[in-house]
Amino acid sequence: MSDRKNTRKITNLDSSPIKNLTFTLKVEEEYNEEQILDITTRKRKLSLGSKDTNHIKQRFHNNQNIFNSVDKNKVDEDIFLLKQQETNNNLNSSNIKNQTVTLQKEYQQSYDDIYKKYLNCKQDCLNNKIFNKNFNSLFKSLINKCIKEHLLDKISTLAIDFLTAISVLLRQQTTSKYYKTVEEWLIECFNITSFNVNVEVYYEILLQEYYKYNYEYLGILKLVTLQLMLFQKDQNENITGTLLTFLTYDKRYLFGFNEITIQKIKIPNVIKILLHLSSYYKKIKFFIFCKIYEYIINEELNITQILPQIKNINNIVSLIKESYKHIDTDNNTLAYSFISRIKIQMNLLPVKEPFTLNDTWRLKLENTFKTKKSTIKLYEFYNYYTDYLWSHSIKIEKRDLNIIKRILIKINDSLDFIKENKTSVIFLISPILSNIMNILISINDLVTLDNLTNIFFNLFVTNKDDMFLKYSFDSNFHIFLNTKRKEILYEESLKKFLKYTRCLISMEMRLSLFKQIFTTNSLQNNSSLTDACEFVITYCLQYYELLPNLNIKELNCSSDLMKCLLLSKFDSNSTISDSYSRLSNEWSLILKMFFQIISPEIDSIIINFDEEILPNTCLYNERHFVKCCFQFYREMRKRSMMKLFKIGDYYLKNVLAERDDSYELSLIEKEFLKVLFQYLKLNGFYQLVVKIYQTVYKLKNIDILLMKELKITYLKIKNSLLELKMNSLDFKKDLLSLSSKDIDFENIGILLEQISSFKDLNVLKNTLTKNYSKIWDYTNSSNMSKALYIKILLFNMSFSIKEGDLLEMEDGQHVEALQSFKLVLSLGKSILKSVDSLPQLTRIIVINNLLTSFEKIIDLVLLLGNYLYYEYFIKEFDIILSSINEPIIRFKKYSLSIQFAELVFDKQEKFQHNVLKQVDLKNSDLVFVEYCERESKMDLIFDAYNSSNFKIYKNVLINKNYIDKNLDTPLGRLYSDSTKSNDYRKIPLIKMKQKFENNKAVSAKNWNDCYKTLGITYEKQLTENVSDFYFEDQHFGNFSKNYLFDLPIESKVLSLDSANDGLLIGILENGRQYDIRLSLPNDLISNFAYNLSKIIKASNDSTSVQVTSKITTKEERKNWWVKRYTLDSQLEVLLKTFEENCKFSKIYPLFEQKELNINHPNYEKLEDIFNKNGFSNIPPLAVRLIHSGIDIETFKSLSLISNSINLNHLQELIHVNKDLINTIYIKYDHTFLVLTDLFHNFPWESMPVFENMNITRVPSIALLKKLLSRNLENKTVKLQQQHDISLILNPNNDLIKTQQNFEPIFDPILDQKIIGKSPSEIQFLNSLTNSKLFIYLGHGNGIQYTSSKMLKKQKNIAPSLLIGCSSVKITNNNSFFGYGTLISYLVGGCPLVLGNLWDVTDKDIDLFSLSLFNKIGIISNDGKGERIDIACKESRNECRLRYLNGSAPVIYGLPLSFELK
Repeated sequence: MSDRKNTRKITNLDSSPIKNLTFTLKVEEEYNEEQILDITTRKRKLSLGSKDTNHIKQRFHNNQNIFNSVDKNKVDEDIFLLKQQETNNNLNSSNIKNQTVTLQKEYQQSYDDIYKKYLNCKQDCLNNKIFNKNFNSLFKSLINKCIKEHLLDKISTLAIDFLTAISVLLRQQTTSKYYKTVEEWLIECFNITSFNVNVEVYYEILLQEYYKYNYEYLGILKLVTLQLMLFQKDQNENITGTLLTFLTYDKRYLFGFNEITIQKIKIPNVIKILLHLSSYYKKIKFFIFCKIYEYIINEELNITQILPQIKNINNIVSLIKESYKHIDTDNNTLAYSFISRIKIQMNLLPVKEPFTLNDTWRLKLENTFKTKKSTIKLYEFYNYYTDYLWSHSIKIEKRDLNIIKRILIKINDSLDFIKENKTSVIFLISPILSNIMNILISINDLVTLDNLTNIFFNLFVTNKDDMFLKYSFDSNFHIFLNTKRKEILYEESLKKFLKYTRCLISMEMRLSLFKQIFTTNSLQNNSSLTDACEFVITYCLQYYELLPNLNIKELNCSSDLMKCLLLSKFDSNSTISDSYSRLSNEWSLILKMFFQIISPEIDSIIINFDEEILPNTCLYNERHFVKCCFQFYREMRKRSMMKLFKIGDYYLKNVLAERDDSYELSLIEKEFLKVLFQYLKLNGFYQLVVKIYQTVYKLKNIDILLMKELKITYLKIKNSLLELKMNSLDFKKDLLSLSSKDIDFENIGILLEQISSFKDLNVLKNTLTKNYSKIWDYTNSSNMSKALYIKILLFNMSFSIKEGDLLEMEDGQHVEALQSFKLVLSLGKSILKSVDSLPQLTRIIVINNLLTSFEKIIDLVLLLGNYLYYEYFIKEFDIILSSINEPIIRFKKYSLSIQFAELVFDKQEKFQHNVLKQVDLKNSDLVFVEYCERESKMDLIFDAYNSSNFKIYKNVLINKNYIDKNLDTPLGRLYSDSTKSNDYRKIPLIKMKQKFENNKAVSAKNWNDCYKTLGITYEKQLTENVSDFYFEDQHFGNFSKNYLFDLPIESKVLSLDSANDGLLIGILENGRQYDIRLSLPNDLISNFAYNLSKIIKASNDSTSVQVTSKITTKEERKNWWVKRYTLDSQLEVLLKTFEENCKFSKIYPLFEQKELNINHPNYEKLEDIFNKNGFSNIPPLAVRLIHSGIDIETFKSLSLISNSINLNHLQELIHVNKDLINTIYIKYDHTFLVLTDLFHNFPWESMPVFENMNITRVPSIALLKKLLSRNLENKTVKLQQQHDISLILNPNNDLIKTQQNFEPIFDPILDQKIIGKSPSEIQFLNSLTNSKLFIYLGHGNGIQYTSSKMLKKQKNIAPSLLIGCSSVKITNNNSFFGYGTLISYLVGGCPLVLGNLWDVTDKDIDLFSLSLFNKIGIISNDGKGERIDIACKESRNECRLRYLNGSAPVIYGLPLSFELK
């Protein structure tokens, strides 16, 4: 795949990083204050023209799918030019902004300079055969430099080089002049590299322990020490005893149980030195010859090649026999130990066999373990035995080791006895355990030694004797320094050190113990950042609370890196912080950068980026990673994304690419990777994340847990790019791994992201419920720890996102999916609010989940077409995420504002230039897709899709109808014109509306009714959160067969819709649907809507309190009425003018409430007449219109019949048979008016063409069918006046005249009434549902006493007369389904709603109401009245302002009648 940098070229877009941090923060603050809806209404400057797209088009040429190939192109590019003063200015915080940034001079020379002098001095010493003191001084400087700069891997090499030079110089000496100097040098060489013990005399070096940090050079140091002893010929008894012990325990002191040491010291050299030493140390020459013989035999060496003076091995045997005569009697048993190790027959030498080999004696010892009783005599026996084993170097057989282990068990079981007899037993226990410790070290049995440390500690606890704690520490320290990192004993030993420290009360003792641990020796001469991080961060930082007064300067045996890691834990108020500013001045540039990465004191170190990065300085080998990590966290801190791609690319090419496959990541890098993955995902760098993951995956020593965490993010991105499927069998197999007691969040997360079916998700859910029931406890009822609780919340967020995706994808359960995503928002808010400080990684994950959920919620509410939900979640986005100053959030905010402007105000907005320059449009997949989608640059998306085939590009192309509709995918067929294959539940309502409005074909009316019906259906679902697709199942599936239906009552159905400056008239007649398009003058409908709203606003203003309160005189009142009548007249003129412009008078027959009865016998006669005259299949509607006398040219424009038909002949034929046709008519007295959103607020009933008709409205034909089916037998509602009518009158107690008019009428006759006071919500809902007719005489429609949600939840709201201002007004927002309280009543099961389209005055509407009540019979004497649609039509004329007030009342629903029982 070609590099993204080369493929996304948008050169005209200024995407360079902000150079001034102050400006950046100021911009962020300004953006933070802006809200999406404010941005929408603000005037914008168009920042990009069409010319910009030419640069983007080159981006995806030759681009391949990153999942199928790996980018092999490597661009050598240093993106971090540290020698820039600008970088320094951006980084420093305000508290040091005014300081002069200076760098203290480094008085100490660099490693390379010292090493160069060291080499010159060494060569001078060798050439002149002298011991120059500078040579030793330079060596010590180098070692100190290695320790300071954490160049620990160089220490052994330097020591070997130094000791080799000393050995050569020793051999060159002819006098003893420099012997004392060599002694000092050897002592200093050991002491400067070993911090746990110091030697005072040179020969003590022989008995120093081998550890992991010194095994490479200690053997050579000991050989040089032997060499010096040989030259000095000093037969001091101490030297002799030391040498004997050295030979006795040679595996421990000479070879260190290590093959590498044996190779380093070279056995032949040892043999030569020992042979020469035998000449001077005659008391121990027997032991020396035994060792020479042992080495020759064991190593199968040729004796003559090593020692030419010795002809064969038998000569060595002879020397052994001869030398035996000179051994002391006390060493007789020791001699047996030596003989037992070589292949010489035992009877050749009269040595004494140790008593420990006697079976009888051993049996006696073993019998002591059979009794639980402990005695002092018994411990004396053990003491004698262990002392004998150790002092005589008895070879430890398996049986002896078992005895030692049982002694330890015996002591541990006798702790109470020892405590009770402390004074008489302790002096025996101590040497017993001391001997055992030496024995175990000598045979290198670290496991048993670990048990011994526990026994020492137990003795300390029971006896309060610090001596045992010291023994425990010493034995544990030996284990620690002799085990490899990650071994169980290594980790356990570190835990024990912490336990020891806690047991110490004295701070001085605690500090002493910590100093022994916190040395470079503990890192075993390993210079890796990985080992240092694990040792310091994982273990040493736990001493934070135990050493509050720790002075870092006292930790002289540690490196700057170790101190840096330790300092990262301590805050600025701690005593420890007082020393780090001075320390940091001596640090290298890379280490200073590293400290700012890991330390909360991010601004406390002054960095001079002009400082040169030198080789052989601390973290030089990790410089690329440190620079990358430093720049990344700096970018995050600035809340910028402009360098993120460069950072990730730099990490990929300059860090990972240069790593060996066996490289092990440090804790810092692991955390960096986790944060990097999440932050790159958040900012949309999907392909970069995939490339990094694929590279990291190849590392051999990669941490499994880390890869699991990274894989979760990788799978989420892969799911967004590709279709991902998982085999169910593999899924069930992986479920078996979830049986552990602890919640395995990583494995669960991987399984979750791989699931692609709701069935498998339920299987996972049931398994998790069974194994980890508390995983669903996101209320923390089980009182989990903070860390676990946050993990639970994060998992539930991920699970809900996956659940929502599958609900929507598989079953089209949009409302249920919406609930899942809403839960994510709730959990995210809970984390952000309830937790004081979040780790950076957790914070980014929460933001990621919140942003994902918001995107999916917005898509869902657009699919549902619900404006109220859309506006609500837009505001929620502002509330929740706007406080999070991330560039992608700011970009998303502006993106939503552009979408909002388009959908609500029909305005085409573009991104502001200053918004685009803060996001990486070139490299962020998310930003690129959203930018192109919002600005309709589909050609760029198409290029990207062709080169990568990614799902994120494909979905945008399909949603924008850019891809060919015949594309062979379900989504590709979604917008085809055929209704047969459509699943309407998967089509967004706004798309359905666009389909209707943009399609000139009359078949688009199918889409329109689907759109209106689905909108109402979703209203109910959103309220109840259930899947009830009654409308879809019963109605949508039959579109292709029979769009409409036979109405069970005698009514005409007429639909009015607008599309493309035209009027679509739908007529249901004779069981058929007729769709007629009328062409109208440009902007006729929009101008009418504007002028209507203008008149209504003027009317509202004239009746406002501000206006009416100022009317005090008769003249002012007269003028007021003149204005009111003028407005009424204006409205009348507006309605008539609109009707004239629509030419309704010419097509009036279309609206007549009659039709031809095609089942009448005379209709068959008529058809026969037509057929005989050559007219077949003439639509009944066409016959009716011509019969009604419609103008022939007007008739042609309706396109009801073929143009080939001779209309004049047909017209003449119909005229001849007019009497026959008159016998066929069916006449109706009611019309259902089906209106689109915009037309709901038009007073159609008051237009001349309709004002004499009996009309009720419905939002859609499907809803009409449902109303009819539910109320088929209830055309007349029978009422018991007293019980079945409920009334709410003047609830605000401010409509005094209205109350005076109606209270005398209703108060005596109604039981269910609330007059002059506000009802509670329960009372209001009871009035609606526990009656058969609900009357509301107050402000609005009563929604102020309940909520839309509660209304929609009802199932049988009574027929409702809502005589309030704007009580049935529908609010329209361009692309969305219209909303209003009226819809809530209908969704709640109300069969009839009468209300006002706009605000009215009380006097006129009271007259209307009184007339209406009388006419429908609810207050009349006979108790039977007219149908409500007839009564409403007649009562409009009661208003003094016939149009301004009289046109406002309209009816939705069925034309019911009421009859009092």
